[in-house]
Amino acid sequence: MPKQPVIGAQIEREWKRPEHERDALGDLARDMGEKRFMRRDLMREAPAARPQQFSVEEEALVGHRKALCRGASGPIMAAMPTGEAELGLERRGEAAAIAAERSGTAASMLRRIADFLLPPVCISCRTRVGSHGLLCGTCFAKIDFIAPPLCERLGVPLPFETGEKPLSAAPIAAPPVYDRPRAAAHYSDAMRELVQSFKYRDRHEGLALFARWLAKAGAELLADADLIVPVPLHTTRLWRRRFNQSAMLAVALGRLCRVPVDCFALMRVRPTASQVGLTADQRRRNVAGAFRVDKDNAPRIKGRKRGR
Repeated sequence: MPKQPVIGAQIEREWKRPEHERDALGDLARDMGEKRFMRRDLMREAPAARPQQFSVEEEALVGHRKALCRGASGPIMAAMPTGEAELGLERRGEAAAIAAERSGTAASMLRRIADFLLPPVCISCRTRVGSHGLLCGTCFAKIDFIAPPLCERLGVPLPFETGEKPLSAAPIAAPPVYDRPRAAAHYSDAMRELVQSFKYRDRHEGLALFARWLAKAGAELLADADLIVPVPLHTTRLWRRRFNQSAMLAVALGRLCRVPVDCFALMRVRPTASQVGLTADQRRRNVAGAFRVDKDNAPRIKGRKRGR
């Protein structure tokens, strides 16, 4: 049986033969390749290791067969060695992996340096903890979380499950104007300290933790919500406080739950006194008429389910 290099050497001279002879030459090369693989399979011969680059004759044969398949009439097209292409892809993959590993190592080293200079502490009592923005075990145990069963209308905890949509006596006697409020925890001493530190003392390191608590407590509301609208501050109070804690929580919660947030849909049209120390009725009268939907944003929020 003639060897493949001899066939490759004859290609250039046989190129100008009639079309039926070129087809015969292509068929001969294909048949020889198939017989060669059949012989390996019958003899259970392990195929030789593929070289990184084809020989010159093999490249010419591949290019000639591609030209025959297209019916081209020009010169033989040079084929890129498959081994070389695979090697290039492998090298690029290795380089990307090395770069990602070095980047991860550098980021890890920077985090360790930052943790050494500014060690993670409890956001309440400032004792050392494992990661930033968390509570220590002692402070976490002081948080009185609100858990089911809950009143469907008020969101307050019930002593036992009363049905598919349990209701307490209060909303049955006097239904509220809102649909379904939810809260993450009772306003205990530990929770009051966290809220006031976040709201009045620029202690924002617990923002991500608070957003996770809200996402868990309001999961059923957020699943149906089309938009999250934070409670706005009046311009004068925003100037004094420099930030709106409600807007910060809304943005963090929206990013966590993938719900759109609009911080400008609702406007505070008049300043109000602080709500601290007021009764429930005094709070309602204090904020009566203080909010208004921005007329430019009204078409965008009309008919949408909103969370506040």
